[in-house]
Amino acid sequence: GGLNRRGVRLTGGARLRVRDGTSDFAPLLRLDADRSWMGLAASAERRFAGATTWDVRARAEPFSWLRLSASVGAGASSASTAAHPGSTADIAAGFRGRWIGVGVIRAAEATVLAPIALDSSQRAAVLPAATGITFTVGGPLVRGWNVRTDVVNWGSATAFRPQTEAHTRVWFESNFLGFAPRGNFHVLAALTHEYRTTLYAPSADGPIGQSTPGYSALGTVLQVRISTATVYWDFRNMTGHNYETFPGYLMPRNLSVYGIRWEFWN
Repeated sequence: GGLNRRGVRLTGGARLRVRDGTSDFAPLLRLDADRSWMGLAASAERRFAGATTWDVRARAEPFSWLRLSASVGAGASSASTAAHPGSTADIAAGFRGRWIGVGVIRAAEATVLAPIALDSSQRAAVLPAATGITFTVGGPLVRGWNVRTDVVNWGSATAFRPQTEAHTRVWFESNFLGFAPRGNFHVLAALTHEYRTTLYAPSADGPIGQSTPGYSALGTVLQVRISTATVYWDFRNMTGHNYETFPGYLMPRNLSVYGIRWEFWN
C-alpha cells in the first residue's frame, strides 16, 4: 500500500513466508520525493532470515547542463552477518544530450561469502575497505547513432573484485518516420563490449586460490519491429573468445538467440 501526494510517494509492504511450521515476516518501506531539479529516495527492508538493508539516494540538477547525485546504504547477506555500509557520489556535465561524468564509490570492509554452488572448495573472504573511481560518457552521435561507456577502477584487485570493469554500447535506433509516419516501423542495431581484468577467488589452498584471466567480449543485437511484431537476433561473444566469469564457469562461445515477439489482441 502507499500514498502519493504532491510529488511525494510513500510505499509500504510486507511478505510472509510459512515453511516447516515456522513463519518469517519481511517488511519494507520506501519514500520518494521528486521535483524537476531535485529528487530524494530512501528505502529500508528486512529480508527473510533477518537480514536488513537500507539506502538513501539524492539527486540535484541546478542547471540543465549539470547533474549531481549521491547515495549511502548498508546491507547484510544474512542475519548472522553485519551490515556493511557503502556510499557513492558523482558529478556529470552535459551538452545537448551528451553527458560526461566522474564519481567515487566507497566500500567498507566486508566478508563476502563464496559461491560454493559452483565450487565447494571456495572460501569466504574479507574484502578490505576500498575506493573506486567511476567514469561515464554517453549521448547521441549523429543520425540516430548513440554511445554509452561505463568504467569502474578500484586501484588494485582483491578477492571477488577485479581491478577494472568496463561496458561500452554503440547503437543505432530509428522509427524512420519519413518512411513510416505512423510509427509502425522501428530498427535497433547495437554493438556491445564487455571488459574485465583478472578475478581472484580464494579457496582452501590459500587466499589467492583460483583466478580467471581478464577478458574482452563483443556482442551484437538487431531488432526490427513492424507494427506489433518484432524480429530479433542477439549474437553473443561473436569472436568466439574462450573466457570465464568465475573460475570453472566457462561462458559459451558463439551464441545466437533469435526469434520473434508478437503482440496481438482479439
